[in-house]
Amino acid sequence: MRKASCIRLLGAVVVTGFLLAALFSSTYASASQAGGRVLPFLPGEKLVFGLKWAFIPAGQAVLEVMPDTTYNGQQARHFRLTARTNEFMDNFFRVRNVIDAYCDMDMTRTIGYKKEQREGSSIHDVIVEFDWENKVAYFFEDGKLERETKLMDGAFDPLSVFYRFRMEAMKTGGVNEIPVTDGKRMVMGRGEVVKREARKVKAGSFPSILFEPELTHIGGVFEQSPHAKLQVWLSDDARKIVLRVRSAVAVGSFTAELEDAYNVAY
Repeated sequence: MRKASCIRLLGAVVVTGFLLAALFSSTYASASQAGGRVLPFLPGEKLVFGLKWAFIPAGQAVLEVMPDTTYNGQQARHFRLTARTNEFMDNFFRVRNVIDAYCDMDMTRTIGYKKEQREGSSIHDVIVEFDWENKVAYFFEDGKLERETKLMDGAFDPLSVFYRFRMEAMKTGGVNEIPVTDGKRMVMGRGEVVKREARKVKAGSFPSILFEPELTHIGGVFEQSPHAKLQVWLSDDARKIVLRVRSAVAVGSFTAELEDAYNVAY
């Protein structure tokens, strides 16, 4: 398989891992609230991950809680994921992707979702508008309306659902589920807490929760791999920080490992 194809797969796996897994020296600060609930994150939180395909360093991904903002006239919480290949991989297939998600302040549903996809010579911009009055998501690609998808109550986009899941209790053997849409399909995001174990990453050693999302409805690279598995390790505390994401697909394994964490709550 060409290196460009491998890097494209890496991007698909890592983004899917972060966005649907969330089903699942730091600087500490005070937590914020939503609907009377204390949040396990706050504006300014920044998680930095090193990306690898097998043992080859491939790039970096960053998850950030941005300052609260206004989206379509509504006060909103703002989350961002950026992913980029390193200088070596840029020689084969350059990736510079940015995803922004906007939720209501009480974290009950998504109100907007944007994606800037820059992969090789491919350039695409996606906007998903959430019409909650009519319960419809409108998927725009490069300025053109491509699809309308009926919304389930309390649906989140693939990025903000990670932060919503961090607000949930996670019990070993338990299954967590939240409706998720990327504007093209509407699914019930599910995942199981497999076990609790110690996990060492570059950022340090942590008690952790091993979480495995259900891949049945994810599609993409996972759909092409009959024995595909996605595993996510979260810190076993109120913050539920992602420590490591690992996937096994037909072309090998991909990992994202926490290297630095800034402005983490508590």
